[in-house]
Amino acid sequence: MSDLRLNVGDPLMIGILLGGGHTDKHIKVSITDKDGTILFGSPLTLVHQADGFYRYDGSVITFPSTEGFIKAVYTVYDDPSY
Repeated sequence: MSDLRLNVGDPLMIGILLGGGHTDKHIKVSITDKDGTILFGSPLTLVHQADGFYRYDGSVITFPSTEGFIKAVYTVYDDPSY
């Protein structure tokens, strides 16, 4: 786990790099604030970009106007019907 300091309104890059360069996975990410409140219509679907890198390809998401941190939990599926 790593920490990255952001300010309110900063754009968030939501993505994940899978080891082994997997291009055939289906990934969802749930994002919550420090109180566990679901943010941004989570879960969000990530789209494969290249060489095992997946990212959220929807509208720009910005850091919420609450103090504290956000948590992103990624779930990787083999089956597209997850």
